[in-house]
Amino acid sequence: MSLRRDIHSAFETIAPPLGGMPERVVQTVLADKRRRRNEKMLVRLRAPLSLVAALVVIAVVAAVLVGGRLAQDWNVFHNSSPAGSGGTHVSLAALESRPLQLPQVAADAQCPAGPVSSTGVFGNGPFYGDPGLASGPRQTAWGIYWNLIGETDRNISGLLLIRAVDVKTQQKYVFVGQYAAGAVAGTDQLSGATVTQRAELVLDAAHQPNRQRGGLTEWPFVIGVPNGNSGCYGYQIDGDSFTETFVFDVNA
Repeated sequence: MSLRRDIHSAFETIAPPLGGMPERVVQTVLADKRRRRNEKMLVRLRAPLSLVAALVVIAVVAAVLVGGRLAQDWNVFHNSSPAGSGGTHVSLAALESRPLQLPQVAADAQCPAGPVSSTGVFGNGPFYGDPGLASGPRQTAWGIYWNLIGETDRNISGLLLIRAVDVKTQQKYVFVGQYAAGAVAGTDQLSGATVTQRAELVLDAAHQPNRQRGGLTEWPFVIGVPNGNSGCYGYQIDGDSFTETFVFDVNA
């Protein structure tokens, strides 16, 4: 027997007990490589993850700052006056909170009509009452209704709140139809139709009617005065930066 055959025989003798060992060695080596590869990937990802976290924090802070600025700009836009109006307008609620400054006149006293301008209109502006433009009256079981036209300067801005009271009886007058606003005072039948009586007349300078006369804007409206009135009509007009009053004597 040759030396080569003896060596082969010796290997063949010990080979069966090794069954599967080479495969296990290979698997162990591969597993070790995968573990090392994962550790390297983890090390590589640590820095980017911290960077992502920092970017997230920066994004949140930026969103808060930008959101706050947007909210502030939104509030400024909605609470400010239109361009060219000259300032922030007083709200209707603020105008309504102003107390009436009309005089209280005794029943047997003379009606303190005025002030009257040189052109014959009542008031010093920017709202004027022109009795020459009145038409009516229309009588109902409740009282009398007059078709009137108020006039305003063209350059007014904001809202104008008009309230009317009998300065002798202290009866509050009402408004119906166009520009009538405020609390509902009641209903009535006028010219065959049911009308809602309201306590105020509100004019919006941003929506002036296309009615001009002598450089003034005309606002047609209907006022109702209850039965038992004295005919001594007191008007109070409140706007952004003014309050004006005048008294009109329907019996004059």
